[in-house]
Amino acid sequence: MDDGLKALLDERAINRLVLDYAQAVDRLDEALLRQVFAADAVLEGPGWRFAGIEQICSILPIMKDSFVSSWHATHQQTIHLDGDRATGETYCAGRHLQKGGYTENQVVTMIIRYHDTFVRVTDGWRIGPRKEIVDWTETSTIQSGHRE
Repeated sequence: MDDGLKALLDERAINRLVLDYAQAVDRLDEALLRQVFAADAVLEGPGWRFAGIEQICSILPIMKDSFVSSWHATHQQTIHLDGDRATGETYCAGRHLQKGGYTENQVVTMIIRYHDTFVRVTDGWRIGPRKEIVDWTETSTIQSGHRE
């Protein structure tokens, strides 16, 4: 296969991981989340760290308990391929509709950059270490919301 075509296919597969991550956390889809990360991946952000796929999947019940729903929109992404590894940065806006108490109908929007290392495994690309950097947050109130 031509090197240019191979690079395009690799970049597309990596981009798909980022999109699948957003969908997995928004839909609380553990099976999809397991397809996104390498078994020994690390997911970390300000004040938290999950090591290994089992700990990473434990974020889904936390999200279910904390939010009525969430909505992650991914934006631009840079990918730097290096054989069976790659690095990248993805911009994202994550909106989280708070659940219960005084925060009912409050949406916290986090403007995020993900710094990722991607690894090629037997059945495709996976996210290895992922670091979430929160550039800023905004809080607003909505009229209503639910999870489907």
